[in-house]
Amino acid sequence: MGHGGHGHHGSHEGSGDRLQEPGTAIDPVCGMTVATPGAKSSIYRGKAYYFCSADCRDKFEAAPQEFAGEAPARTVQGAHHHGA
Repeated sequence: MGHGGHGHHGSHEGSGDRLQEPGTAIDPVCGMTVATPGAKSSIYRGKAYYFCSADCRDKFEAAPQEFAGEAPARTVQGAHHHGA
């Protein structure tokens, strides 16, 4: 909301230091940056996810909703808040 990211997105600059560069992705399980060529991958809801190892991919495929950025915290915390 208050990040002011409109001016910083600039995909035309090509620096890519903070953003994912083409050919790299963030492993949603462990958070590592991985090179996509040759990386383990999985498709979930039409989006490709890349992993540093088969172990991380297996964890993702066992519960993709927990790692796919679909607000898993909201789901878990929401259940607790409703019961409180």
